[in-house]
Amino acid sequence: MVVQLTIAAWLALEAGLMIRDRVRGKGSAARDRGTLRLNIIITAAVVAAGVLIHRIFVEEAVLTEVTGRAYTDDAARTKRLVPGLW
Repeated sequence: MVVQLTIAAWLALEAGLMIRDRVRGKGSAARDRGTLRLNIIITAAVVAAGVLIHRIFVEEAVLTEVTGRAYTDDAARTKRLVPGLW
């Protein structure tokens, strides 16, 4: 579980850095401020996604512990976060 979270966070960070590198360029101070804002937004999104994914795993563990097979059966039929995808 921790390995999956770490890999997901790393991939999200790498994607954010690739976007940042494409946007970043030499130019005026306004462009530099825009790049800084983009870096802050990307960092906040990566952190929020990591926290959300971690929270899903923690809640699933608690629900499985408390309700047992009832939750396991329900989880097998439904998606976690994005309907039809994950």
